[in-house]
Amino acid sequence: MQIFFNKLEYKMKKIILITVLLLNSLLTHSKEWVIKIPISKIRIFSTKGLKKPSWFITNHGVKNFINLSFFDNSFIPPFKDDSVFKPNNPKVWPFFSIDLPKIYSVPTLNPNIFFYDGHGIPAIWSKYIVSGIPLLLKNNNEQYISKNSFTIAMRPRTVIGKYSIDTLLIFITDKMRVIDLPKKMKSLGCSDALNLDGGGSTILYENGEYTYKQKNIRSYPNILSW
Repeated sequence: MQIFFNKLEYKMKKIILITVLLLNSLLTHSKEWVIKIPISKIRIFSTKGLKKPSWFITNHGVKNFINLSFFDNSFIPPFKDDSVFKPNNPKVWPFFSIDLPKIYSVPTLNPNIFFYDGHGIPAIWSKYIVSGIPLLLKNNNEQYISKNSFTIAMRPRTVIGKYSIDTLLIFITDKMRVIDLPKKMKSLGCSDALNLDGGGSTILYENGEYTYKQKNIRSYPNILSW
């Protein structure tokens, strides 16, 4: 009888161990998308107030896009696209700029991508400016990120990185902590990176179809398309 119970106990422990491993795998495994885009193909569109993705698709004919800025019924400066320019940065938010000097008649400079900690001033030939928080990488250095409810939560994430002087890297995931993003973006080959709005705002639209979206699609103040 004792042998029987010993075998039963062994089997139960084995079942529990397998169950724990499976649950851990389900909890930690995430879906990820990595997209590299030449900045010459980037387009950023905004709208007054907030609009559903269908508005951007209909009005701008976009085939690929992601979400961008954190928002609360308005932009969080700084921000710039072809129709909106808000240079003030009272909250000192980090931001990145896409600089295309030649379209502003500065032929001696090459296109570039710059990431700022919030204190810098973008060039007058910056075609696009987008803010986010926190700054993850700066000049190949991982930035310090304090632990709090926002940075340790496992949530969907939208991240922009500088892969090369003229190439942006977009990283989308359905589950990751902000404090893990610096190492992740560095492993993907980025020298600079910025966290954008995530959670229920993270969305990825490719080739005219949703690759990743939430059950209840939000409205947005702006998008990045290619």
